[in-house]
Amino acid sequence: MVSPRTAVLVGVGQVNHADGDAPEPVDLLVEAALRAAADSGAPNILGHVESVRVIRIVSRRYLDPGRLVADRLRLNAEHTVYTTDGGQTPQVLVNRAAVQIERGELDMVLIGGAEAWKTRRRYKRLGQTVPWTAHTEQSGPDENYGDELQMTDHAERSVGLTDPVQAYPMFENALRAKHRRTFDEQQTVAATLWSRFSRVASLNPYAAIREVYTAQRIASASAENRPISVPYTKLMNSNSSVDQAAALLICSVEKADSLGVPRDRWIFLHASAEANDVAFMSH
Repeated sequence: MVSPRTAVLVGVGQVNHADGDAPEPVDLLVEAALRAAADSGAPNILGHVESVRVIRIVSRRYLDPGRLVADRLRLNAEHTVYTTDGGQTPQVLVNRAAVQIERGELDMVLIGGAEAWKTRRRYKRLGQTVPWTAHTEQSGPDENYGDELQMTDHAERSVGLTDPVQAYPMFENALRAKHRRTFDEQQTVAATLWSRFSRVASLNPYAAIREVYTAQRIASASAENRPISVPYTKLMNSNSSVDQAAALLICSVEKADSLGVPRDRWIFLHASAEANDVAFMSH
């Protein structure tokens, strides 16, 4: 017997804006939310969202993107959440929503994130200002989640270790030394892994790049695959120049039943985990 308070994921939506200028991030998120609603199979599901929770958006400074999304969708949601920076925050929002639903504190949550770096950078190259919502038009969210992310300490900054492009190459070379590999051997190991990633991405209609790259092409520097930081080439780095969004809807079994969400759309959240890494790189 399933408890009526059990949390289920009932709709997911993704957006990859590949051609031309993208809408601003909150509008990308609105589109993802609409796709999540359509995916649920319940026509009026968004009208039952009580809380809109958004992962920190870097490509545009918003004070309360959840409220902007709620207003654009004309939701009755009275509660918004905005996270601080951190790679763990998407999973944390899912975990917290599931717990609150099971406790009976709420019935339906919309969670999402979006970035429009590709469009923003094009405007910057042209010396133009993006025609997006100004953050000064807002107050803050009902709830902020997470501590401010501090990625380096004073000692690291004093010697120029301030960005991931400096940190990850040090990890890569430490792995090479640990496994007693030559530089070329380690490059082959890493490039082979990235080649497998590209094969997965080639089958994903929402991937920004759907090309299969061989390990040799990934490891070899060229005009199209310039060195970024030894030992990494461009194709070994994450691609932030995208216009993408994703959203999901989580609700109680009771709410899913009452809205007529088909049971084959229910995904049960059997377990979850999260971690907050507080140690600095040099530690």
